[in-house]
Amino acid sequence: MIFPKIVAQLNVSTWATLVAIIAGGILWGVSGMILFIPFIGILKIVLDYIPEARAFNILLERDSTKRGK
Repeated sequence: MIFPKIVAQLNVSTWATLVAIIAGGILWGVSGMILFIPFIGILKIVLDYIPEARAFNILLERDSTKRGK
């Protein structure tokens, strides 16, 4: 499957993924649990290019080594 490979390259944290699954389940049920994971990946890609959103990007990224940048 291509989906796990793409999500792994996005470097989204486990915490953010779990929050997305729970929020998707509350809002849209089982289909939301599946669809919110790509949504959180898209959000992380967008936040990578917005310098003012660095605080939110820190919450979404998996590596803590990038925090010094």
